[in-house]
Amino acid sequence: MLSILIALACTKGDPTDSGTTDSGDVAVDADEDGFDETVDCDDSDAAVNPDATEVCDGLDNDCDDLVDDADDSLDASTGVSFYVDADGDTYGAGDAQWACESAGVDNADDCDDAVAQVNPGAAEVCNDVDDDCDGLVDDDDDSVSADTTWHPDDDTDCDDALSAVNPGGPRSATAWTTTVTPAPPRTAWPASTTAARSPTTRRPWRRATPRPLRTWCSARPARSRCATAPTT
Repeated sequence: MLSILIALACTKGDPTDSGTTDSGDVAVDADEDGFDETVDCDDSDAAVNPDATEVCDGLDNDCDDLVDDADDSLDASTGVSFYVDADGDTYGAGDAQWACESAGVDNADDCDDAVAQVNPGAAEVCNDVDDDCDGLVDDDDDSVSADTTWHPDDDTDCDDALSAVNPGGPRSATAWTTTVTPAPPRTAWPASTTAARSPTTRRPWRRATPRPLRTWCSARPARSRCATAPTT
């Protein structure tokens, strides 16, 4: 009888906690983290339990069956930082992202992450774009490639009085133009002098002097490397 009473006294405790496993064995908290083996997914590691913080270590730290980046409760600061490289040119942009596994690159130097040809490693060429991300475009950039020639389609004409002269004219062709000279007083003109009446001006007295004129032209300054026409 005495042995029965002693046994009953030893098992007295919280009536809602049997202190046993489903099989009837006494539950054990081997790592002494406050969670016994019935709820602790790794009772050999005190850092792993339902109250733990999920960190980047390849383990299910908080016993929710989710590991590292798959767990929304992850403390991402325990991982690595990276920048998204949307165009795949090895240069990223935007704010730093954190995760256990990098999903980008280690820099945010791309000035246009939607175009792979635009990045700090690209060559500056004549296209009205800051190709190398240095804040300078085309001829404003000393590094612009002299091998490239570009002429904008801006609907301007360098000589709008001559229809044959325009940015789309053939580079090897010539046209006739009229050299304008002020007319001397009529009394000073020799009888053999003839004056040409220009159809493009209100002033009737023009001396018609034909000369060859390149029919191709650009609206941009000739000193610009990006606008200079190649010699034909």
